[in-house]
Amino acid sequence: MPDEEKSVTWIAISLLLILVIGAVALAWALGAIPWWAAAVLLPSTMAGLWRTVPSRPAKP
Repeated sequence: MPDEEKSVTWIAISLLLILVIGAVALAWALGAIPWWAAAVLLPSTMAGLWRTVPSRPAKP
């Protein structure tokens, strides 16, 4: 995989991770999901997405 492609993948997965964390936090804050569901969803989602991130971003 070329370095540019790894860098784009790393950025896209990182942004997706931030979006998912924000969505779960917002759902919990609005009372749509209980606190224990947020406590289960956040780590499992983060771990699942983080496994797809390349080991490190491409060096310039």
